[in-house]
Amino acid sequence: MILHSPFQFSFPEEIWGNTAFSNEHPQHYDYSISITSPLHITTSNGDFLRQTYSGNGLYIELWSFDILEDGYFDLSINRPIAPIGISLKNNVSIHLENMEWKNLADKNYRIMFLPAGKRRIKVFKGITAFLFLIPPLYLYEVMASLSAQKLSTIISPKTQMISEPFFMKDCLIDITLKRTIKRLEQLDFSNGHFTANLFSYTIRIISHYDARCLRESYVTALSYAARAARNVKEYIQQNLKEPGIGNIKRLCGLFNISDKPLKREFQLLTSLSIPDYIKEQRLQIGLNVSANSSLSVAEIALIVGYSETSNFVRDFKKRFGHTPKQCQKKSKAPASDNSSGHR
Repeated sequence: MILHSPFQFSFPEEIWGNTAFSNEHPQHYDYSISITSPLHITTSNGDFLRQTYSGNGLYIELWSFDILEDGYFDLSINRPIAPIGISLKNNVSIHLENMEWKNLADKNYRIMFLPAGKRRIKVFKGITAFLFLIPPLYLYEVMASLSAQKLSTIISPKTQMISEPFFMKDCLIDITLKRTIKRLEQLDFSNGHFTANLFSYTIRIISHYDARCLRESYVTALSYAARAARNVKEYIQQNLKEPGIGNIKRLCGLFNISDKPLKREFQLLTSLSIPDYIKEQRLQIGLNVSANSSLSVAEIALIVGYSETSNFVRDFKKRFGHTPKQCQKKSKAPASDNSSGHR
């Protein structure tokens, strides 16, 4: 599914002067994802570089500003969206309905709701880089039930009448997320695994946000072993694709706990052993992706962390009773197929 940009920009001539458009990529921008021909807008008050990617229901947009003096532009949003907003280097505020400016903090990320309509965006002198990830809705299911419930409320048609943007809790970009974003920046559009890797990094960003920002804090109420088990669970969710993620000895070393209490508390927390939990998480993501995309089985296996496609197909069929390919065919089949088969 190809998505078109939900954003349209209007640069007032009294602030920006005449505008010129090209597809060049200025080298002085530190934050860039070279996934498509960029749109470079040159004005008398600075430059604006806009890069986009759309495919398989996923949409990415990166804004990079290099502004000489403070100014503003008008941003029109043509449909309600719930993007992940990542402030890589930020000097931007958004104008709300109550006539206040909402600062979008530097080096933060959040999931937000942006209703359709026009907003005024204030841009400050210096360099700004802001990344929007708009994933397919089924990828939000990777998140915990609490956050998924919030998102389903935000994205429902009833919210289209809301005029103010809705911001969920901001989170600092930590080392783990920096590493994911760095890999995102280094993606090669010409690589055959580009789409699979893009999905993988998007899933990591969503699940990382959930783990860091949207859960209640149980730290004071839990024992050390129970806290360690929760930390291991979050670590697994963030690194499902990594080989050897379920190595007990390594996990015990990372979280400073012995294997017996970790296994016991993890079983109490999830009702599964660590290897079974990893497999179940991978297969559930594989089921969602299979039912909602046209990716190859090999690409789906790569997304969910299987190094061997045959192992993924075997485990998938054992868990769900059919192969990923059969799942894709079933999801694409028209409703009338069932009746036609009995003729």
